[in-house]
Amino acid sequence: MLNFITGENRDVQRFGIMCLKELCENKENRSDLFEQTPAQPMLDAVFQLVNSSDPRVRMMAGLTLVALLGESDNKLIMLDAGSLPRMLVFLRSRDPHLRRLAVDCIVHITKLQDIHPLPIAHCHIVRADDVVAAIVEAFGFETDPGLL
Repeated sequence: MLNFITGENRDVQRFGIMCLKELCENKENRSDLFEQTPAQPMLDAVFQLVNSSDPRVRMMAGLTLVALLGESDNKLIMLDAGSLPRMLVFLRSRDPHLRRLAVDCIVHITKLQDIHPLPIAHCHIVRADDVVAAIVEAFGFETDPGLL
C-alpha cells in the first residue's frame, strides 16, 4: 500500500489512498496497520497526500488520518511520529478543509484519557503552550461555525 501512495502516478496514488482509507475505517485493520507497516513512512506519505493538488486525494488522506486516530494505540504512535506539529501547521492554514482536518485530528489526539495508563510524556506534548496557542489562535480568526 505504501508503494502505491508514494508512487509517481496520480491515479495510482488516488486509488491507493482510497484503499488505505477503507482499511483504516475498519477497526480490526486500523489496529493492525502499524504492525504491518512502519508508522513514520506511512504517516509521512499520508501527510504528503494531504497537500496534494487533487482535492479527492486530500480529502481521503485527511479521512485516513482521522480514522487512524480512532484507535487508542495509534494515537501514541502518531504522537511519537510527530503528527501533532503537522496538525498545528494545518490548523494555521488558510485552507478551510485543512483546518477542519486539523481540528478533527486534534480532537482525537487530545482524548488521551482513552489510553490507560495515561503516559505522562504524551500529556506534556498535547498540553504544550504551542498547541494551546494554536487552538486559541484558530478561535480568534475563524468564522466557520463548524470548525468552532
